[in-house]
Amino acid sequence: MNKYDKFVGLFGKFYDENDIKIDEKLSSYVNFKVGGPADILLIPKSKEQVIKSVEVCKENKIPFYLIGNGSNILVRDGGFRGVVISLKEVNTIIVDGDKIEAECGAMLKAVSDKAMENSLTGFEFACGIPGTIGGAVFMNAGAYDGEMSHVVTAVRAVDFQGNIKEYDGSHLDFAYRHSVFHDNHEVIGEVIMTLKPGDKDAIKARMDELTEKRE
Repeated sequence: MNKYDKFVGLFGKFYDENDIKIDEKLSSYVNFKVGGPADILLIPKSKEQVIKSVEVCKENKIPFYLIGNGSNILVRDGGFRGVVISLKEVNTIIVDGDKIEAECGAMLKAVSDKAMENSLTGFEFACGIPGTIGGAVFMNAGAYDGEMSHVVTAVRAVDFQGNIKEYDGSHLDFAYRHSVFHDNHEVIGEVIMTLKPGDKDAIKARMDELTEKRE
C-alpha cells in the first residue's frame, strides 16, 4: 500500500484521477523551474473544489500550500511534505458593464486582454505582470503607476472552516505589497474590479507600450 493512498482516497471523492498527482515535481509549476516534489499535487477546476480541498487538509491535519502562477516562489530541492493546490485552472473571467469578476487563478494578462476587448481602461498596468489575479491581490501587485488597490472594489475569500466572506475594497488593508490576506490567511476566491470605459485602440497601444518596456 502506497503511503499516500489514504490521502489520495480523501481527495478522490471529489477529484478526477488525473487531477491528483503523487510525488509531482514542483519545478513544472514555478517560473524559476527549480524544486523537488510535492507529496500530493491537486489541480482543482472550481472554487468549490478549492474550498473542499482546504477543508479536508485542515480536518486531517495535512500541511498544505496554495500556488497560482508560481512567479515569486522558490521551491527547495527536497520539495514539500504535504499537499500543494495549484489554482491556475480556477480562472473564469466575467465582464458585466464596467466590472470584471475574475477567479483567483486567472492570469493577469488574460484579465487585461479581456478588459481591452471590452474597451475598459485602468488595468493596462498589469498586462506584463507574470502572475494570477489572486496573487496580485494578495501582494497588491503594481507597475507603471498602477496597482491593484486602484481597481479592486470587492474580494470573495474563504477561511479555513469553509466560510465564504466578502470584503469591500476599503477593507482590504492595501499597502505596498500588502493586503489583509497576509494577516488573516484566508484563500482569495474571486476578485471584482471596477474599470472605466475607454478607447480600445488606445488601450491596446498602452498595453503594447508597457509590454515592450517590461521586455
